Amino acid sequence: MTIEDFILPFSGSLSAANHWVRLAKVIPWDEIEKEYLQAETVAQAAQEAAAEKEHNDNDDHDAHGNGGNSPSLATATSDAKPKPNQEIT
Repeated sequence: MTIEDFILPFSGSLSAANHWVRLAKVIPWDEIEKEYLQAETVAQAAQEAAAEKEHNDNDDHDAHGNGGNSPSLATATSDAKPKPNQEIT
């Protein structure tokens, strides 16, 4: 989409002499988008790796004798709140 394609909500148009319009024409948007997508891909891969590591750590913990009875931190914190009509002991 170019600045010229942008439709203003008040039926006007942007002037080619507008500072922001001129600035938008000199910014290398394609390069910025390429770098952004690469960074997003790296961030997503890191999140997936962290989730996999947590999953493997939980599997290792269960394999070492606790039988899976010990809740993870995420489960422990979410279960710490009493449910409606639950007796607090």
